[in-house]
Amino acid sequence: MKKKRTIYESAIIENALDVIFGQSDAASAIHTVLGMLGEHFSAGRAYIFEDGIDNLGGKNTYEWCAAQVAPQEDNFKHVSYKDVLDCPISELFEENSVWYRSDLSKMEDGPLKELLLNQNIKAVILVALFEYGDFVGFIGLDFCDAPKELSSEQIEILRVMAKIIFYVISGAKYAELRGLASSLQERSRDLKNQLSTERKAFFDVMGNNALFTVHSDLTDGLIIEDILAPDGSSLLAALGFSVPAPYDEEGRAFIENNQVEMITPNAARCFQHKEAINIFYEGIGSAPYDIYIGSTDMYVRMNVIFYKNQDNGHIMCYCMCTDISEQYKEIRQLKKLETINEQLKYESTHDGTTRLLNKSAAQEQIKTCINRKDGKTGALVLIDIDSFKSINDRFGHTVGDKAILSVAETIRKRFRQTDVLSRFGGDEFVVFIKDVSNPSGLMDRIADFLSHVTELVIEKDRSVYLTCSAGIAIAKNGETDFDTLYRHADTALYVSKNNGKNRYYVYSEEMRLEDASVGSVELSPQ
Repeated sequence: MKKKRTIYESAIIENALDVIFGQSDAASAIHTVLGMLGEHFSAGRAYIFEDGIDNLGGKNTYEWCAAQVAPQEDNFKHVSYKDVLDCPISELFEENSVWYRSDLSKMEDGPLKELLLNQNIKAVILVALFEYGDFVGFIGLDFCDAPKELSSEQIEILRVMAKIIFYVISGAKYAELRGLASSLQERSRDLKNQLSTERKAFFDVMGNNALFTVHSDLTDGLIIEDILAPDGSSLLAALGFSVPAPYDEEGRAFIENNQVEMITPNAARCFQHKEAINIFYEGIGSAPYDIYIGSTDMYVRMNVIFYKNQDNGHIMCYCMCTDISEQYKEIRQLKKLETINEQLKYESTHDGTTRLLNKSAAQEQIKTCINRKDGKTGALVLIDIDSFKSINDRFGHTVGDKAILSVAETIRKRFRQTDVLSRFGGDEFVVFIKDVSNPSGLMDRIADFLSHVTELVIEKDRSVYLTCSAGIAIAKNGETDFDTLYRHADTALYVSKNNGKNRYYVYSEEMRLEDASVGSVELSPQ
């Protein structure tokens, strides 16, 4: 019986590896492999997007296009994710690191769909790229002729190819540092002489951004060569240590004395020698880790290289640190602006008193749901506080506001956060249930809500007994519009008010008592 070929034995992967190991220029290798991918899958375009350091946008860095397909690389030098997505970019890839749409005409409407259709794309697949667990970009294939169905094996080939291509990208980024690592590994017997040479090379390459280097024996947990700055001064001595210095103690002292914060996930592992050894055994030969040094307001990149000493088998660590504060200044400004923009956006879409969605924002979300022809059934629930005018007239608007806040909090607690929870104004609240799969379950939820609207304490010995009435309108998405659905819910609410309050009605065409579905919650009056 013939042995089944594994994914790694696929011709496209074998050929890609041949190209990568056969070309010395990383960019040429990537372009060649993208072309192989595009032709193998009959795609119109194959490309790579690399995530920005601020995680707010990305850029198209490599691209291959089939004949008659217009290049897009120049149009996507920088793409702001918030302009095309309503979620963080990494959330697109929660399912097996892949985002795939075989037929864009069936995709949910939105800015991303519009962007893709404007490029005449009929189907698309994106595969995430990760570096040490962090999202750093994606590789994509666009299909411009017709919708495209891909098998699970084809998707798995793309996932493997994404890993292979990123190895090349990563290698291009850190080629000079990895060259230093290679020289250390190959010539580790004469460490002392090498280090002076490697330090000089490092400082020459990095120029004014170079800060210092340090060389450690992780197996023994010792710093074996002093931490030297470009001018040859000892930073280790400034911390009160002399060579050989305990690796963990020096790390702790450095963190505590300089208010160090870890930016890159797992950066703290580099400051304990046992954890750093684990990094080596996880197969990571070199890695960049970013930290913030509060005492000097400086952002530092630790370019860490791990290797094994050929003489004694010890795990060694060689770290070269560079100042990347200029990069982060721009990021901090971007994040500050992003925070301000998010706050302004929040205030423009939320009610200032209850912090529920306001009328315009809720209407927009509800309209988006009911306009989808997805076969789901939605329910609009219109809620009023019973005798609210009397509460205001008798106790004043301050108590009235407290009543509104109390009902808003009950709405938050008794309905799902995935539903649309809003205040339309005054004592009128609207809840839109996005997917009503069980009508009786919906009635139970409305009854549960009404039963939890009880008393409002206004003073130590005084309270107001609160109740609400509700009107419900149910319809399939795509078969009604917002105004009609709202009018039906308002009619049902009117019937609830006229039939004793503290109850709900579901809208029917006749809207007579005997024809309407009614529910009430019996509560003992206070």
